[in-house]
Amino acid sequence: MTGNDPIENHEGVGDEIYRARLEASDCPSEMTAGETRWIDISLQNESAVAWPSPDIGIPDVAVTYHWLQSSGEPYHYLGQQTRLPSGLAPGETTQLSVRVEAPREPGHYLLQWDLLIEQVAWFTERGWRGPVSEVEVVQGVTIDVPVSDSINVVDTGTQLLLRFKYQELARQGSPLPHFSEVEFRNFSQSGEDGILLYLFSLIGEETRRAVEICAGDGIECNSANLILNHGWTGLLVDGDPERIRRARAFYTRSKDTWMWPPTIAEAWVTVDNVNDLIRKHGFEGEIDLLSLDMDGVDYWIWKAIDCINPRVVVLEYQSLWGPDRSVTVPYDPNFRPYLVEGFPDYAGASLAAFIKLGRSKGYRLVGCQRLGFNAFFVRQGVGEDIFPEIDAASCFSHPVVRHGMETRLGRVLHLPWEEV
Repeated sequence: MTGNDPIENHEGVGDEIYRARLEASDCPSEMTAGETRWIDISLQNESAVAWPSPDIGIPDVAVTYHWLQSSGEPYHYLGQQTRLPSGLAPGETTQLSVRVEAPREPGHYLLQWDLLIEQVAWFTERGWRGPVSEVEVVQGVTIDVPVSDSINVVDTGTQLLLRFKYQELARQGSPLPHFSEVEFRNFSQSGEDGILLYLFSLIGEETRRAVEICAGDGIECNSANLILNHGWTGLLVDGDPERIRRARAFYTRSKDTWMWPPTIAEAWVTVDNVNDLIRKHGFEGEIDLLSLDMDGVDYWIWKAIDCINPRVVVLEYQSLWGPDRSVTVPYDPNFRPYLVEGFPDYAGASLAAFIKLGRSKGYRLVGCQRLGFNAFFVRQGVGEDIFPEIDAASCFSHPVVRHGMETRLGRVLHLPWEEV
């Protein structure tokens, strides 16, 4: 996966490391499209070394799966990764449950099980034959209701009233609300929709153009509310073809965007292609918003971007490191996040790293979402009197952040991090 397998640098250790016995006792023969199911797994370590063995380059091993077409060609290769609950010595067996999500399209599929040494290799790439099950995916019952009725929490009219109120407070010199007081979620993961409305209400909109990298299905993302309720245009990029399909279907049927939907691009983003990708789709130059949430090499991608000049940048940072350490995962064009309890704890960069990078590119930190994982940067020369730079420590006050720092950071310290 990285192109440099650290295991191969140790004498006497090679592909025999990738030996295991995996049994899925209750693997279904039929699932509903999009259904999520927990499947019980029995896993035996048949190699000669313990998992993990950091001294020879083996971090924690995870169970994962791939959906293949009936022909054996990949359909959706990146399944949920489930970390082993504890170390597993040679010959030992463990039991665990793996969360499996069915394909969104009905059809006949192959469910292939795999194991992953994170940042090293898939077992199936090293000759291990993971069990394969045939699964028929059938169409479930769906209820098609208008987008505005099914998703919106704060409608367009209310958002316009909020905008006018924020502007009135600013004109009067009245105290302005804190970010935590303006949050709401229509399409964003948390309260980012409300914060972005607040920011652009006070600094104004110039181009109403947004670029979002790793926008998922375009429905849960930071640009959707601005596109659907405020007439913005956008470039939404993601590397998952199924999510791209859902995004295109969503925006072409929405009454607010069917005549001019956002540009939706399928691409695996790297430092080598990100600027060409943005230029190719006509978003070079001045834009109002850049949103970046890759769960991966976010730091390196923002550093590489030089073809656009956003006024606001919102990005996800790795909160486990607290406000002071300036670290990122090393750059790898094929990076995959390492999950701990469902969280991408080995991914991204610390807030301090993004603050340093932001300053070098002419941006200041002005706030964060209340749970402390999405940060907002504003370009120098834009609204300093309204949104001055804040101290990074103020983004680490929520209990969920402190809990993560105390309980989860230790599980990824053995993985490679780069000081920046």
